[in-house]
Amino acid sequence: MKVRNITLIAALTTALAAGISGAYAYYSAKTDTVTNTYNIVAGGGSNGETVGKVEEIFNPEDAKDLTPRSSFTKDVKITSKLDYNSYAYLLVNVPNINARLKDESAKSLRESVNLNFDTAKWSLVKKTDGSDTDPAKYLYRCNSELAAKSSTPSLFTTVSVPDYAESDGISGSIDVVGYMISSVGVNKDDADQDAIAKFFS
Repeated sequence: MKVRNITLIAALTTALAAGISGAYAYYSAKTDTVTNTYNIVAGGGSNGETVGKVEEIFNPEDAKDLTPRSSFTKDVKITSKLDYNSYAYLLVNVPNINARLKDESAKSLRESVNLNFDTAKWSLVKKTDGSDTDPAKYLYRCNSELAAKSSTPSLFTTVSVPDYAESDGISGSIDVVGYMISSVGVNKDDADQDAIAKFFS
């Protein structure tokens, strides 16, 4: 079945900077609360009509000087302005870091933070590991259809720092991109395949 795209492309960036060394590493993250609004790309609106937005609520004070095993709250969701239901997706890019956990003998390439998402309300559709130059990618779909003119639940419960014993410094960002697909006459599996093709091809 041909999937009808209502493409809401949105991106927000949370700066994540860290200099890590010694027995306990420290994370420092700083960002403002960001709401980025984007225009529809195909289907739905026209003439630059705003059809939805990716919203982030994040208190930078909660993420200052984090030690290993600490965490912070990051509230990310999509709000729709459409008059019909859609499937809502969030793609999250996480930078990689060369690091060693306390129980390991050598550093290896791993994701800089752990994403703890709400498994009751979101499903992981696809994940790639990334490399030393490309971030790991996570594609999540909201488990329930996004109703007309409503918001998804928050994607994350927390973002946490692994128990690093040592690591290389990192300066990067956690990037989030939103995507909406009309659910009218489209099943979830077809929508998932369309979203995977969008972000992983």
